[in-house]
Amino acid sequence: MNIKLNGNTSRRDRNGRSFAGAAAEQTRKKPEGARKNTRKKVLIIAAAVIVLAAAAWTLLHRLFVKAPTLKNDGTTISVSTDSRKSDFLTFVLCGTDVGDQRTDTIMVASYDIANKKISIVSVPRDTMVNVTWNVKKINSAYALDGIKGLMEELKNILGFEADYYAVVNLKAFKEIVDAVGGVKFNVPEDMYYEDPDQDLLINLHAGEQTLNGEKAMQLIRYRSYAQADIKRISVQQQFIKALFAQTLKVGNIMKISDLAGIFSKNMKTDLTTGNLIWLGERMLSVKPEDITTMTLPGTTGSYNGGSYYLLKANEVLTLVNKYLNPWKKDISLSSLDIVTLQNGYIVSSTGKKVKDTKRDSGYEEQTSPTPAASPTPTPSGSPKPSGSPKPSGSPKPSPSPTATPKPSVAPTPSATPKPTAPPSTTAPVSTPSAKP
Repeated sequence: MNIKLNGNTSRRDRNGRSFAGAAAEQTRKKPEGARKNTRKKVLIIAAAVIVLAAAAWTLLHRLFVKAPTLKNDGTTISVSTDSRKSDFLTFVLCGTDVGDQRTDTIMVASYDIANKKISIVSVPRDTMVNVTWNVKKINSAYALDGIKGLMEELKNILGFEADYYAVVNLKAFKEIVDAVGGVKFNVPEDMYYEDPDQDLLINLHAGEQTLNGEKAMQLIRYRSYAQADIKRISVQQQFIKALFAQTLKVGNIMKISDLAGIFSKNMKTDLTTGNLIWLGERMLSVKPEDITTMTLPGTTGSYNGGSYYLLKANEVLTLVNKYLNPWKKDISLSSLDIVTLQNGYIVSSTGKKVKDTKRDSGYEEQTSPTPAASPTPTPSGSPKPSGSPKPSGSPKPSPSPTATPKPSVAPTPSATPKPTAPPSTTAPVSTPSAKP
């Protein structure tokens, strides 16, 4: 019986397949076909989403990612004016320290879009400028007058006003370095420095290593080199090139929008997020070897007990015209107001008086009233003969009207040389300044 039943159940169709097997196969085929249809639907939906996302991105890109416009004439940077170089932008780039009160790093950059070249010029923070403040360093400009004041002082020493500015704080710098996966860099020497007031600890070892945001921040802030700030500027420039090269790596190119977002959140700038993305996309085509970094030429000196960086006017002019000048015509030396020291006094390349006449003419603080004292010697100097009739006491009333405070001035005739000396020292301030 069992054998017969088994025989019946193993009946076969024309193709030699058992009916039971064929039925099972049919039931298997149905879910596979259904699965294939489901997969097709998913692929179609995914493709539609991708197309819509791409369309949305293109639309948003066109609406918001735009070339900056020049402030002077309101045209886009791709349009040249008669006197302006086409496709040429200039920027003031600053890094602030803790509290965002002072500019720890100052750079002026140009971007030649057509030729795919970037030039970055560092301005030493101790650069002497023609101002009325006692500490005449360009580093003080931002703290006293903000970015407007800093751009004004940079205009004075460079001969042109930059198109845009970007003031980046330490948080943005660290986040950018972390976002690109750190930067491989050869730290030039062991670095250790501690400043509790700034909550700053620098502790790096010499040698090649991958620096994260925190370590990179320590590197660019360290200045205890033998060459002080000049060496620090050189290290900063090398790091910027390394950071740029790291950003150009394939995995980071897709992060341009993210990087622009980091900048816009932690940066004061007159560029929009769309402008930053537009610039970032184009800068991807700049090769690292086409980024030129340099420092304004100068030398060190001291004034009133402070250490200064004194610019060399002719050399600055050559550098500006070669790398930074946005105009077709060369900037002339007369457009630069660069101050330096001659015989202990500050002189300007313009040939004009420096602004702080009280200090820069050689006076000390206590001689501030001398401007009022200088006219007095001249009238009383001519009536010197009437000074000889001193014995006659009757003429005494007449001296008193000429100089009411003359009681104190009577002994001053002997001291008159002192007031007369300053006027002669003020003259040298403008005379030698004719030499740049």
